[in-house]
Amino acid sequence: MLCQFCREKEANFHSKIIVNGQTAEIHACADCARERGLLDAIGSHVIADMFGQQATAANFFSGMVAPQSAEAAGLPGVSARCPTCGTEFSEAARTGYVGCADCYKTFKPGLMPLIRRIHGSNAHTGKQPAADPKRDERTAMRRQLQDWEAEQRQAIAAQNFEHAAVLRDKIREMKEQLTINN
Repeated sequence: MLCQFCREKEANFHSKIIVNGQTAEIHACADCARERGLLDAIGSHVIADMFGQQATAANFFSGMVAPQSAEAAGLPGVSARCPTCGTEFSEAARTGYVGCADCYKTFKPGLMPLIRRIHGSNAHTGKQPAADPKRDERTAMRRQLQDWEAEQRQAIAAQNFEHAAVLRDKIREMKEQLTINN
């Protein structure tokens, strides 16, 4: 695919930008990408040109977090500055970037509402892989095995040894099936 700007060189920079439901794709060569600032944080002036609005990386993220400091946010547990890298909370809130892994610990009370607002949740759920009947069956068997093991522990705690022995036999059989199927 050729660069959409110079139409001479091969495009090696590809970006898809979605702003307020509008989607735009950019395909540029390295030179045109550099000239137009596409290699900046988000290529803010390109977004502004494409969507006819004042959109920059800084105001993009600052719109998601209203307060610019921990004090303004009313977050007493949030330090104003990361002790490891020196990044300030206001900078992380404004740009959406943290300086190091310790920033997440330092700014956690202030970052969690931001993460929840951006992603809809602050717990990563991941994606389910494509359906594979054998894998789905093995997963169901492993879950059943875990349930039986928990039930067996409860039976032993309640001194119901007959039921625990039945569960032990079921667990042993299930483990054998799992090793054969793998």
